[in-house]
Amino acid sequence: MDFQNTDLKKLFGSVAAEDDDPDKLASYFFKNGLYKRAITDDKLIILKGYKGTGKSALLAMVKDHFDNERKLCLSIKPDDFPNIKEDNNDNLDLISTWKTDLNNLIVKKTYEDFLEQEKPDKKIFHAINSINSMFNLTSYINGNDDAIKKQIATNFKKNKEVYVFIDDLDRGWNGDKSSIHRVSSLISALRDLSNSERGLKFRVSLRSDMYSLLRYDDSNLDKISQNILDVKWTRDDLLRILVLRVQHFLGNNISSEDVDKLSQNSLESLLGKVMDLTFSGTGKWHNKPIHKILLSLIRERPRDLINLCTLAAEEAGQNKHELIQTKDWESIFKQYSVDRFEDTITEHRDELSLDGVQLLLNGMKTTKSESKSGSSLYSKDAILQKITNVLGQHDIRRNGEKLKLSGVEALKFLYSVGFVIARKDDKNTGYITRITYDQNHNLIDQDSGFEFEIHPAFRWALNYDPNKNPLNNIDDEQY
Repeated sequence: MDFQNTDLKKLFGSVAAEDDDPDKLASYFFKNGLYKRAITDDKLIILKGYKGTGKSALLAMVKDHFDNERKLCLSIKPDDFPNIKEDNNDNLDLISTWKTDLNNLIVKKTYEDFLEQEKPDKKIFHAINSINSMFNLTSYINGNDDAIKKQIATNFKKNKEVYVFIDDLDRGWNGDKSSIHRVSSLISALRDLSNSERGLKFRVSLRSDMYSLLRYDDSNLDKISQNILDVKWTRDDLLRILVLRVQHFLGNNISSEDVDKLSQNSLESLLGKVMDLTFSGTGKWHNKPIHKILLSLIRERPRDLINLCTLAAEEAGQNKHELIQTKDWESIFKQYSVDRFEDTITEHRDELSLDGVQLLLNGMKTTKSESKSGSSLYSKDAILQKITNVLGQHDIRRNGEKLKLSGVEALKFLYSVGFVIARKDDKNTGYITRITYDQNHNLIDQDSGFEFEIHPAFRWALNYDPNKNPLNNIDDEQY
């Protein structure tokens, strides 16, 4: 393959779903259990996930499903929202204002999308009733030339359903009290509207770090826990996502159902026209299947996989390689790791005061003595001591809190953002069990016998000695 003259966005996909062609995205989107849950007729579903987990892509594909069913679908961005007064500290009043303004906004969007004109200047109390009145316009139902719009209008008259999609709630978000208050009251308003106005249904995407801050500030959000759909992927899912994208680029018509039936080794063979299938570099990954290396270096996020493969393909293009080779991967591991390190700081900086996230993560860099020992594994006591040393040098606390973080609180934070993972080795079988925050939220508080390690994605960014290869300290992971 000529990587220099290949559109790598078409090969591996865009890092942001909104940059992908909708038809292309639909053709290679992996429709797993997340998708199937999101297309139910639930009144409110909030797609919660970290940056890069594909929330926007999933939301787009859910909308595509309902569009194909000719349901009335409206997309709303934060830019469309009215300017709620952020100095309003009365939560009930703010929720009431949101409900009124959302009703008006939904009707306004419907007029613009279906009548291609502005909503008449009148106060709206019930969006469904107002839209129903709009579709009673004889001239619209009988005279509109757009067959699809007419079908949607007719379908609405029958089922009285509107699906509202809200993405990018983090736009303008800075983690301060007013941002938290604004978004938490919006979510409460969505819950109230979906419960009180029959037929009004919402699909919303929300970053995990935002949700953590919202719950920390507003205990009432416990009421929406049943509406939360965690956007997380298994490693098998991620391999299938990559295979689907590559195969569609190569012109092979393969479906989600097709790849769902294949083993990891069978899936990997379908990548053979893009990359060497065996990693031949030095270290403990020598001679391992390439898919195991890729899946160990990503944090269960499609965006990580896209970034990793794109960097390697660019390197292969510069080296005039027809396949991505081991030396291409080795050349980009450090850049990939540094990018993930900086991404984590940017993503979670609002959760700790000032530069707390950066100071904490930088403090986890490999020390000279750790570099000599060659170990990247910590007992719980050892990692708490390392964290305590960092906290002793810096004033690190949660945003808005007076007390500094304790060692245990800081470890929970590192675990929750995917920087640290828990690990247990079976000395009899050699099997390694790794547990992430998504798999067990409460592991830090348990007497579990697990040790801790820095996620492999960050090892190069944390490396003390540039002459040492982090691969020598990465143990093979069994899937």
